[in-house]
Amino acid sequence: MLRGCEGVEIAHPETLEQFDEKGDFYAYRGAAEQRLVLRPGDFLVVFPGDAHRIKMMTGDRPESVSKDVFKILFKE
Repeated sequence: MLRGCEGVEIAHPETLEQFDEKGDFYAYRGAAEQRLVLRPGDFLVVFPGDAHRIKMMTGDRPESVSKDVFKILFKE
């Protein structure tokens, strides 16, 4: 995270209901298992088996954020 704060929720996909799929994007409904806030200087590694919801407000108003996102091809 470069600027601003962003809430993130993470869960195992098996605990969620999948309702859409587009390329490498899968949309789910359900409760998060973990919640965290990313602040400047923080980073998060999410593995292919983790469902994650990003861009969540951390306060009572929307906030502009700036971040770098890297996707790495993972082969077994």
